[in-house]
Amino acid sequence: MNSLENVLMVSPLHLLAYNGHRNTLEFLLKHKLCGGDVDVKDINGRTPLDLACFQGETSCVKCLMAYGAQFDSHDSLNERTPIHAAVYNNNEECLKAISNAEYDKLRTESSTDYDYEDIEDHFGAKVNNDLNRINACGADDDDDDNDIVIDSRVKRVVKPAAEYGEVNGKISNVRDKHMRTPLMMAVEQGHLNTITFLINYLGADVLAVDEKKRSALHRAAALGYEECCVAILKADGSAVWQRDLNGLLPIHYAVLAGHANLISMLFDYHNLNGIYQQQQQQQQQLQQEQKDDVNKFDRLIELNGFSLLHFASFHGHSTCAETICEMSQQYPFLAEMLDERVDPTVAIIYNKFSPLHCACLNSHDICLNYFLDYFADRKPFLIELDDNNLNRPLHICAINNETDCAQILLDAGCEMSCANKNGHTPFMLAAAYNSFSIMELLLTVSEERRAKNGALSTLDLNQVDAKGNSALHLALLNQHENCALFILDRIDASNGQLIN
Repeated sequence: MNSLENVLMVSPLHLLAYNGHRNTLEFLLKHKLCGGDVDVKDINGRTPLDLACFQGETSCVKCLMAYGAQFDSHDSLNERTPIHAAVYNNNEECLKAISNAEYDKLRTESSTDYDYEDIEDHFGAKVNNDLNRINACGADDDDDDNDIVIDSRVKRVVKPAAEYGEVNGKISNVRDKHMRTPLMMAVEQGHLNTITFLINYLGADVLAVDEKKRSALHRAAALGYEECCVAILKADGSAVWQRDLNGLLPIHYAVLAGHANLISMLFDYHNLNGIYQQQQQQQQQLQQEQKDDVNKFDRLIELNGFSLLHFASFHGHSTCAETICEMSQQYPFLAEMLDERVDPTVAIIYNKFSPLHCACLNSHDICLNYFLDYFADRKPFLIELDDNNLNRPLHICAINNETDCAQILLDAGCEMSCANKNGHTPFMLAAAYNSFSIMELLLTVSEERRAKNGALSTLDLNQVDAKGNSALHLALLNQHENCALFILDRIDASNGQLIN
């Protein structure tokens, strides 16, 4: 029989398990016609149990487990196990079969000889319920936790839940090459029933993280699976506070992917309202005592100081931005980076590249317009926000030639001649980055403002930066011929010579 193996190293056991031929599979195993190795591997390191679990062939899984197949055997590709294979295709019955087989193995190896009946469908939580029910009916509270409890009503001997938990943990928390558990894989596939089974019956660790510190909840939030999020949070609500290697919480993943429906639900589990009030009281007390301690309240900010509103704006998820802004009415800290009245000790914890800068960077004019409308009373402050390099939103538009956002800012009355840390105005940056449309827009608005206000143009083409370079110099230095010619055509000779 061994000679039947082909160049792919697929044994007869693999073929039988994959196609669900349980009787023939048992015949070969019983008579050891395939070398006696139930865990023989193919070219990818997969065992017959791997293939049976992947295909959902429960009868073959039971047969292979009865002959000693290992559920934690890792393949050579991603080091996944038969458990991962069963979870991937939502084959819950295969998980039950493996769990039952491991229970049987445990009781066989037990030093105490007790008679057991089949306990199929009686997993972790069910055992706990049985124990509670039995003890409530008169079991001795002083009994040691390792005692055997006999339920005379069902004529079944129940082993302590702790032993079942040990088996469950081995099954549900095996890891692959990237440290992913079966629960994480179930979440990625959106298999809610398997997720529930892994958590409630096999005791899967919902706080387990992969090599990038991402949990099952991170995955559920990123994919927008609300019911999966609820199932995980019911098991352990502290999962909302887990951060990945980049300092991102699950709620950040929800915002990044634009799942506005998850924001308020995840936010509720943070229970931030009470914490916020407590921290505000502590901060006021510190101020009264004239201490310089910075407010340590966790405002759901990642490592670089970006908030939920930053993420929503950067990715153009206007619905998420609206949800967060509306929630800021009850929880002001959600939008405090857009409030000029915020305490300076708090303002410094945010990245100065504001949500408005983020919107302008990627031409998300809907988000930008929403911010200016929703916070209309703060508009003069918002349009002149600057980052660490003193770049205002209009500077960002000039660099990226984002005319739609620039038009919104100019209509709101933003200043055009403002200079950043290097002395560059938006017009200079437009010339330096070949943002021809921005140059045209700025000159047009400048002329309109001059005509309307009866004053000189607000745009000085001869203005120089910190190194003495004008917009014309910058255009020529970067070989933007069209921008240079555009400037030359519009220089007013009456204003004096060009900068040399």
